[in-house]
Amino acid sequence: AMAARQPHPPYRPPCPALDFCADTFDPEAALAAASLPLPYADILPLNNLAEYHSRIVLRREREEQQRRAEAKKSEEFQVRVEAHPAHPSKAIAPAEPAPRRKTRRSILDIMRDASGPLAVLLRCMDKHLRVRVDIRSFKGMRGRLTGYLVAFDKHLNLVLQDVDETYTSLDRHAPGPVQRHVRQLFVRGDNVVIVAPLDPLRPEPAPVQMRP
Repeated sequence: AMAARQPHPPYRPPCPALDFCADTFDPEAALAAASLPLPYADILPLNNLAEYHSRIVLRREREEQQRRAEAKKSEEFQVRVEAHPAHPSKAIAPAEPAPRRKTRRSILDIMRDASGPLAVLLRCMDKHLRVRVDIRSFKGMRGRLTGYLVAFDKHLNLVLQDVDETYTSLDRHAPGPVQRHVRQLFVRGDNVVIVAPLDPLRPEPAPVQMRP
């Protein structure tokens, strides 16, 4: 979408890696940059896929529904006019349809139609695969968890079951690594550093196309 538009003249990226319109654009460098100029003044930055779906996708769906409703209303009114050519006043326009309630999709519903890191977590959860989670504390790395992922959200809050945990004890009298087993554990997304599947993820089979 950016390639089809011309950026405003004042747009000057600090380096090729931070140029949104170039093939050399580096997303990791953009995330690490303290400040990043945008190529267009009317760009609306979004925080996550759920916000994109709410602002962009649902708005397009509402506009399309409104367009279809207006076209149907016009057709019905034309039919009434043709049915009463001598009395156009009898061709009363149909009443406005009641507004439809906004349908909300959960992050799992969105991820089933998307790709990316959260889609990998969804596959691990659906296929009941063990995952490795490296967590941190306020002083640095705290330890590592291995278990089965049963729930998560867009903030990487995780719910694990059958968890084996290895962490570094902060007790001065008994320092060193500590191991324990927990049946179920909730991990805040702020403490998550790395999430990786322990079992290999096989690629999804391509759909078989029948020849005519």
